[in-house]
Amino acid sequence: MCSRGLDNKQIGKQLGISEHTVKTHLRNIYSKTDTHKELIWL
Repeated sequence: MCSRGLDNKQIGKQLGISEHTVKTHLRNIYSKTDTHKELIWL
């Protein structure tokens, strides 16, 4: 969804979760994959 250009609020709305939860999940993904920018996911 990030690669589609959706922001965290839009992602949360599609998944039925809060924007804060999206941010938390992304932060955890970035940490576990040792990446820190969304551009890497494109």
